Amino acid sequence: MDWFLIFLIIVFSLLLIIVSIYILAIYCHPDDGGFGQSIWCKILVVLGLCMSWGQLLLLPLDIANSRGTGGGIDMELLWSIIYYTIFALLGFFIPQAIFYYESDEDKPLVSRILESILSEVVFAIFFGLTLILSYIFLNTGDYPLKVYSKDFDTLTNSTIFLNQTDFSTESQQSSTSEVEFTIPFKSYIMGFLAFLGYFFFVIFGGIGLAALPLDLIQQFFHRPKARTTSEARQIKARFTERVHQLIQLGETLQQQEKNLLQPGQGWWAKRRNKGNFQHNLKIYQQAVSQLDEEYQIFKLELNIVEANPIVASFLSTAFLVFLSLYLLWCVMKGNFKVGVRIPFLMTIHPMVPDETWMNSFLFNIFLIIICSVSVSHFVSQAFSQYARYSEMNWIFGVEIRYMSFFTYFFNYNVFPIAFLVISFLGFLFVLFTSFKKSEKQVEIDQRKQRLNKKTNPKYDIELQQMLLKNEIKNDNQEQEKTHRNTNGKEKKRHRIKEKVKNVKDKIK
Repeated sequence: MDWFLIFLIIVFSLLLIIVSIYILAIYCHPDDGGFGQSIWCKILVVLGLCMSWGQLLLLPLDIANSRGTGGGIDMELLWSIIYYTIFALLGFFIPQAIFYYESDEDKPLVSRILESILSEVVFAIFFGLTLILSYIFLNTGDYPLKVYSKDFDTLTNSTIFLNQTDFSTESQQSSTSEVEFTIPFKSYIMGFLAFLGYFFFVIFGGIGLAALPLDLIQQFFHRPKARTTSEARQIKARFTERVHQLIQLGETLQQQEKNLLQPGQGWWAKRRNKGNFQHNLKIYQQAVSQLDEEYQIFKLELNIVEANPIVASFLSTAFLVFLSLYLLWCVMKGNFKVGVRIPFLMTIHPMVPDETWMNSFLFNIFLIIICSVSVSHFVSQAFSQYARYSEMNWIFGVEIRYMSFFTYFFNYNVFPIAFLVISFLGFLFVLFTSFKKSEKQVEIDQRKQRLNKKTNPKYDIELQQMLLKNEIKNDNQEQEKTHRNTNGKEKKRHRIKEKVKNVKDKIK
């Protein structure tokens, strides 16, 4: 038993769970947020993402386990567990969770569960019949063999010494034959899912293969600049000062409003004071709104570092892992970028950060899982010589490749050719449409433009005058208070002296 491989399995499993939870947190709608909301759906989302990434990481593990005397891990059992789990997710659990989530929330819990189970039974019957009937008729394969034969002349002696020149290849013959074999049901499930997934893989992966690098490049060139520490401190100090000023101005306006209710004012004076108060209140409200908008922009600029992740190098020995994960990343990018579209009408279950409901999450996880099976097949065939002793190479490279009906698609490279064509078309599409600023930078620019449109220079001047008058008034009040305190102390001191003098006079 290779304990280092066991250690890698545990570490990568924990990392996959963390990354899956992070993706769920980014895209999940706030109404579905929290640990207790739609917990079953969230468990399926995390499990589905782990299965998608995990099966790709099993391929290099399978190769490492097959080298030398072997790592002692039963990879056939491990692959069976992974793909039976994927089959259960796609055929039963994810559809049932979608049906339950989309049921009427006003109905009782038992009624919702029974309704979702009934819908799932209909889906499972259709899915199961398609799989079983196709397996009955397509469960065989023809493995090609090339046979070489050599004819020898009749020997007259029982003992003969053969030299190298005594051999000739002229009489050597070769022929091609096929050996028919039966596909195990486990392998057929993998091939069936890979075949279905290829139709989504060539679309999402082809678009993502072009969109991902171009989007990363344009995000780098148009990346927003983060605030430095000194700039952030200066802006915070300015915000603090402005907040104190607006609080004092608000207290002054409250006092003005109270003065309007006091009796003894003439009609004309009361009307004039009320007009001045409403005008000052309007300026004050705009100043508060402007300060709040500037604060929101400042928060976006502080969090802009999230858009520029730290650059990290990758190990050359992990190239296979990197390529596998990169292809699945391209699939996810294509899925999140274009989704399942009805041309010129709408996108079905789009993935939008902070706005994705759980039924949309489950629908897209369903597509990503089935695409991940195709990615595993694609990578295993691309590195077939490197993975020739692994369990996966036997399953994908022999059993699935030569299955009846499927062999025409796999032997003639139908899906790789379609993948390249869509990648080229996607490259042209993304090249002319994708070079734009990042979403965070666009939001900051839009907020600044709206803020500039709302800002009235006349109100800014009047606000400064109001703040200046209020500051002068506060200073005068402080001076008067200080003067009163000083006079009070002097009078008190004078009274004390008078009392002392009177006491002395009485004593005399």
